[in-house]
Amino acid sequence: MSKKSKRGKKGKSVKINFKGVETRKLCPDGDYPLVVKEVSQEEGDKAPYWSWLFQVNKGDHKGVQAYHNTSLAPQALWNLKNVLEALGMEVPDSSLEVKLSELPDLECGATLERTTWENKSKMQIVDFFPLDDLEDDEDDDDEDDDDEEDDDKGKEESDDDEEEEEDDEEDNEEITEEEIKGMSSDELDELVDDNEIDVDLEGIKGIKKKRQAVIDALSEDDDEDDDEEDSDELNEEEVKAANTARLNELIEDNELDEDLVDVKPVKKKRREVIKALKKADLL
Repeated sequence: MSKKSKRGKKGKSVKINFKGVETRKLCPDGDYPLVVKEVSQEEGDKAPYWSWLFQVNKGDHKGVQAYHNTSLAPQALWNLKNVLEALGMEVPDSSLEVKLSELPDLECGATLERTTWENKSKMQIVDFFPLDDLEDDEDDDDEDDDDEEDDDKGKEESDDDEEEEEDDEEDNEEITEEEIKGMSSDELDELVDDNEIDVDLEGIKGIKKKRQAVIDALSEDDDEDDDEEDSDELNEEEVKAANTARLNELIEDNELDEDLVDVKPVKKKRREVIKALKKADLL
């Protein structure tokens, strides 16, 4: 007696309910408020560890999740200490009893950066800090926004002056060395006055020497413009978007104050690096 095949018929459809199933959410690199969702103790190769699940609980990226492990190995307890202190717990220089059941719903601030693991993108926690630091930093950002608005008003008022300066620069660029060599003394005086060329022709005798002095003065102006362009390698918007690793590179490459490496959170660190670069005339 032959047995019936258990294989489904061709073309048969299967109904699957995906209600409540969420895809992995990502967010831009930056500082965010987090809440502890889950904590469990797991067995590791060398020592037990705590497996944490954090979630962004405020703002446009609410719901983004990130995992973090803290080993209980003695040489790695600094990691756990940083997390507990960021959550508002006092960690003594001695033994501390912690109940895992009391950790969920505690809040902290953290720096999240996007990383790739096995061809999948996820958010990685690279730094923890108290939630108050994040809120204080947001207040500072509001003050910075007000300052930027004032700066924008000032820029609008000076637009006309800048346009005039640009026109003057264009006029200087249109003048060739051959044209200057064919100018009379009166034409040279007019050229210097109209274009505000930094040269005193009254103390120079001889038309050829006057012409050469004007040519040299224009050449010096061009060199100064080139130097300004060369020094303008860094862009403030680039620094504002930099992550912690990039900021540390800027601090080292430009020989800024080493204490900037330890500044937290990353938003505050960006502002301090920008201030240091401007102070050093590098931005």
